Amino acid sequence: MSNDTFKRPAAIYSAAGVGIAVVAFLLGLFVGRNSGNFDSPGPEIDPRLSQTKLPQTWPLHFCSVNVERNYPTALAIPNADHLKTVGGSVAIFPHPNSTTAQLRVIKLPASMHAKPTAARALAESGAIQDGDVLVVFRKEWARANAYGNLQLGQGHAALATISQDDKGKIVKTVESPLDYSSNLDHPGHYGGHKTFQVIRPNLTPQQKANVAKWARRVLDKNQIMFQPDYGAPYFARVKGKDAASLCTDLAIYTLYGEGDQIGTFCSELVWALLGLRNVDPDDLLKAFPKNDAKGGPRQYLAGNVRPIFNPLPGATKNPLENPGLMQGPDVVLRRIFPDTANRHKFLVDIVLGPKTVTPTELDGIMSTGHQKTAIAFQPKIDQLRQWYGQQNENSGAISAVNAGINPNYSPTAFSILANSDAKGQSGKLMFYVGTVTYE
Repeated sequence: MSNDTFKRPAAIYSAAGVGIAVVAFLLGLFVGRNSGNFDSPGPEIDPRLSQTKLPQTWPLHFCSVNVERNYPTALAIPNADHLKTVGGSVAIFPHPNSTTAQLRVIKLPASMHAKPTAARALAESGAIQDGDVLVVFRKEWARANAYGNLQLGQGHAALATISQDDKGKIVKTVESPLDYSSNLDHPGHYGGHKTFQVIRPNLTPQQKANVAKWARRVLDKNQIMFQPDYGAPYFARVKGKDAASLCTDLAIYTLYGEGDQIGTFCSELVWALLGLRNVDPDDLLKAFPKNDAKGGPRQYLAGNVRPIFNPLPGATKNPLENPGLMQGPDVVLRRIFPDTANRHKFLVDIVLGPKTVTPTELDGIMSTGHQKTAIAFQPKIDQLRQWYGQQNENSGAISAVNAGINPNYSPTAFSILANSDAKGQSGKLMFYVGTVTYE
């Protein structure tokens, strides 16, 4: 793989450009119990908002479930009162059609939208911490088609780090394309989105520090290229590589400038940096100032790199503990509906029922690139819909659904895992922190 494998057309660096690039993810796929003790009641919820319910137009399956039980506000946002000092607030918003479907909403003033003041408020409150995953969120995708539903309205992911300057703490994002990296104020990216969700991997303080160090080194080097094919993860597009190879190759290239230039799509870079959580780059350089002929750094990394999660298949038999990329809505709905028949009916009629309509009807909701992907992916959607409709989750239908799908780590994967019971070394793998909005 040569260094000119990854091109940087200008369009890629606009919000529309990456929106179109992201659509390749599912198209490429087609072709190519809670273990922590989180009993803290959390800070007092703003009484003006605590009884407020999400409007019925908010997609039920786009919500998180049992927010307070899984991750109380006191842990998710340890200094939530700070948000009040800047005119913001935090509240749990239940869905009107469910006792378990909720969102923890972090409201910030509209004047903070795409401004570094938002990055400061979110950092100082602890709503965003080192190693958190930020996922751009478009609830209007539920009105578009089944593809938008399966994606949970999510199409881009970034990694957050916390910096300190003379004014205090501030969020810095690390993203692919690297041009998007900012203090939540990139005009063409964050300026175009008013809602994003914060997902927190369950990391130790040392692991958070390590991930932050790697992220800053990637930003300093500023040579990671954007990979536009979301359906071809590194181990699928580079011969002789396995999933963990990306983490190792990224580390070697970043520290020593050796090997082929690395290219990643957005969630791939996030996934790779989290895979380096057990490695302190400073310690690695002290032990191996150079990438010696014996491969010392690679041997060290081979023993310490650990993917945050294995690339996900399309569907599995046990989505609550081991979900697939096409099962995001299913994971949420398993906590909402008391029986399988009702859940399957909702999946068949509401989630997977909408067909892709004519482009003019989707103007302003979904890009033309996403619309094309939705059309191309419709056969897989029909197959999944038939699977749920026939109530045969334990049959060989899963193999048919997974046929031709590359295991992957999409932007949606982080939210799916946060809603699931997936476990890591220290308990629950990921937590839903909240949905940031500007009003």
